[in-house]
Amino acid sequence: MQIFFGFTFFEVATGSMKDTIQIGDGVLVEITKDVKENDIIVYKEEENFITHRLVEINENGELITKGDANNAKDQPIKIDKVLGKVVYILPKIGILKKAILSKQVLILILTLIILLGVALKITTNLEEKDE
Repeated sequence: MQIFFGFTFFEVATGSMKDTIQIGDGVLVEITKDVKENDIIVYKEEENFITHRLVEINENGELITKGDANNAKDQPIKIDKVLGKVVYILPKIGILKKAILSKQVLILILTLIILLGVALKITTNLEEKDE
């Protein structure tokens, strides 16, 4: 996880927030503990980061979250588990990332770079001969 100017970025991997956030969407997360009900928050559970909506703060100050597409609320969490809140959703960014990083696209980019280098070398050699 990289943090830049108080923000980080995640790609959503599950459909628990379907209709609001789709699988493959990216979320820009502001690093903060200042969250309120109805915010979409990101918190750490074991080794995973979870992106769910904060639906309730109970009498013990624990946060109750729920995926928009889930039927049940999650187990309460303490505020220290919260990484931050989602401030922007980037639709389908994961699909674009996968397409750009696919083997075929990387081979195409490498081939174009090589061809461009060869073309520049040939052009330079021709210009030197003309002088």
